[in-house]
Amino acid sequence: MKQYKFLFSLYLSFLLILIVFFLTSVHNSSANNSMAEWVINYQGGFTRRGFLGECIFQISQFFDFQLRKTFLVMQILIYIAYFYSIYFF
Repeated sequence: MKQYKFLFSLYLSFLLILIVFFLTSVHNSSANNSMAEWVINYQGGFTRRGFLGECIFQISQFFDFQLRKTFLVMQILIYIAYFYSIYFF
């Protein structure tokens, strides 16, 4: 069982490294329009999907970060939390 946990954590770590590599390569692409759905916020009026975009928008303004980099960090943190929960559940 102990070896299984070690191999499973190694597998999840490998997947996380690949995902971070993929997200940063897509982030650095000049034709990246995958962020369009994440940017929906309450600045243009009330929309159903605007809460997450508004939160990230306010965080980027508060810490004076670029919006694209804030979304990149947020996506990486979501994946880390996802794999962490997979490992412990």
